[in-house]
Amino acid sequence: MLSPSQFLILPAQPPDTNKVYDIYFRAFAGSALTRILFPSAFPSPSDTLPTAEFRASHTAHTLAWLASPASSFQYTFKAVDVENGEVVGMGLWDIHYKHRDEEEWKWKGVEWLASTERERAEQLLGEMVHTKERFVGGKPHVYCHVIAVHPEYQKRGIGRRLMQWGVEVGEQAGLPVYLESSKEGEGLYRSLGFEEVGRVRHRAELIGESEDVEVPLMVRMPGSLGIGWVEWCKQ
Repeated sequence: MLSPSQFLILPAQPPDTNKVYDIYFRAFAGSALTRILFPSAFPSPSDTLPTAEFRASHTAHTLAWLASPASSFQYTFKAVDVENGEVVGMGLWDIHYKHRDEEEWKWKGVEWLASTERERAEQLLGEMVHTKERFVGGKPHVYCHVIAVHPEYQKRGIGRRLMQWGVEVGEQAGLPVYLESSKEGEGLYRSLGFEEVGRVRHRAELIGESEDVEVPLMVRMPGSLGIGWVEWCKQ
């Protein structure tokens, strides 16, 4: 008989929004991508967490998005430590089970930034986004935006359990699951049946690193579909 798990994976509710994104920003505060996408969150290079002012604004905008009909395809999950009730992980998914028109799926850019900040962010994201658009466009698929686990709770199987929800949806619906991997997450995704279908490169001078960073693009094809990624893309 299995013993009860210390961690539960549950749908995140609107009141969870601040705690859920506490996890995101704690997990990725050191990421160049996070700092480029949210420059006002880290006014000083030495800042390790976003400012309270930014977090309040981010939470308000996220709640407004969740209340809009446009967010109906998006699902947020939380991992909860049942011993103390704390949110310790989060996952963000898009489930597109119907074909969409180009107007619906075409990237509109980083609309919350302006001027040089927007230009830099779009340079960083552009190749990833346009590659995904070429691969899937408006075709039905599952997309994993992010899986994040509190640094003190990592390496305890929480990320795997957060991933399993989207993997199961892909199997049930006969849809591929697509994501952009970090170097740290690549092993987990491969163990769940994901394969690499391409890579994009973040230039060192853009992200402020000493060398370029490669981002694996990964897909998990559902066994129920009976075809591989290349065949699916040709459909």
